[in-house]
Order: sequence, then structure tokens, then C-alpha cells
Amino acid sequence: MDAIAAGFAAIAEVQQLLSAHDDSSELAAISRLAHRQPVAISALTATVLDRALFWAKESAGSFDPTLGRLMAARGLLPQDDSLPSADHHANWRDVELDERSVRLARPLRLDLGGIAKGFAVDRAVIAMRTAGASCGLVNAGGDIRAFGSSPWSITIAAPGSRLPLGTVELLNAALATSADHGEATAIGSKHLAGASPMLASISVEASSAMDADALTKILMADSPHARHCLRQADATALRIFRDGRIIPYDSRHPAP
Repeated sequence: MDAIAAGFAAIAEVQQLLSAHDDSSELAAISRLAHRQPVAISALTATVLDRALFWAKESAGSFDPTLGRLMAARGLLPQDDSLPSADHHANWRDVELDERSVRLARPLRLDLGGIAKGFAVDRAVIAMRTAGASCGLVNAGGDIRAFGSSPWSITIAAPGSRLPLGTVELLNAALATSADHGEATAIGSKHLAGASPMLASISVEASSAMDADALTKILMADSPHARHCLRQADATALRIFRDGRIIPYDSRHPAP
């Protein structure tokens, strides 16, 4: 029970720091102040933001943590009158991270929803191991990480119907899934604009849930840099089509 409590506490800490729904979070403080002056941040926030900017660069912007303005306009994030009006031309290149402080080149609203949940899962696993757990599975609704000496069988289900389509044997690794339910989702329409209409979801297996989480967004966006990004994380992926087919996403060759 101590290990489980430690895992929940780790997730709560990440939520407190990085929630786009909490105007007292460090994430909100960056969006509110960092266009005027550098804002000091915790090591955890710096870790997530650094990785988000890494994936933004590697994907040439298919993954962009500065879409908070668009998400709020679509009702996917709450409106916050305490935040300055975001520049419509702002993007990830306007975020300047210097170890433990952030400066924004122009007003923008950060949203780390495409990577922070995976990071929370990773932190929970670290906390549980530190508390003495020898094996476990952390499942945060689409972001999963397993640890221990034996694999965990994870069922992949069809979006909508939830019918089982197959299983993945997860051994000391993470699995994240993002789905297109045919409507605006937290992924954001920008990420889904280039996706095949036949594609229902993407599942990515990687060593960290943080990377797997971000990679699902890049692959769902049908980014031309998707295979490069998979190679960067030594990750594998499965494409789940609306007709029930599950086809590996080959990072070496173009898709058929």
C-alpha cells in the first residue's frame, strides 16, 4: 500500500505543477508572466518542457506545446482572463528554456497535455520502485507503464466499441494510445488534420510513457517526420484502422 500511495502522490505532484486547468500551476505562471520576465520553474517542469521542445523540434512542429490558445478557443481548456492575449503567430520556437527558468519571446499559452500525463506515469513508476515495489502497472487512461520481471498483457481495443483487437506483452516499457473519435479531442485538430480517415488510433511502445505519449500525437498528425521521431526514441508503433486491422508502423519504410 505504501508503494501505491507513493505512486498516487507522484501523479498529484505533476498535476499540481503542469495542469492547464489550474491557474495556480507553474504552467499557468509561465503563460502569465514569462513574456515579460524569466520565470523560475521546478526541475520536474523543466524536464517535461525540455522534452516537449525536443519533440517539437524533431517533428518540425507537428508536436507543439504552445497550442493552449487554440485549445481554449475550442473549449478543450478553460478560458483564463488572467492570461495575456496570446500572439496568433506564436509557436514552440518562442519558448526559451534555460535550465530552471523560462522566457517567452511573445505572449502564448502553454499546454503540455500531450506529454505531461505520460510523464506523470513515469514518475509514479519511479516512486513505486523507490517505495519497494518489485512489479506493477500504472494506467492513466491511455498511458500505461509496466515494470517487473514478467510481462503484462495489455489489450488494445477499438475506439468507440471498445471491442478487443489484440494484445501487447509489455515488459519494463510504456504503451500510449491516442484515438480519433471523429470529433475535436485533446489531441487538437491541428494534430489530426493530416491523418488518414481510415485510421482510428495509434499505439506507441517506448521505454518511457512521456515519449510514448508525445509520439502518438506526432503519428496521429501523419507527420512526415514520424518515422524519424520513432527512431529517436527507439520506439515501435501500431496503426489501428477503423476496419479492425492492426498494422505495425514501420519506421524504416514509407507506409503502403
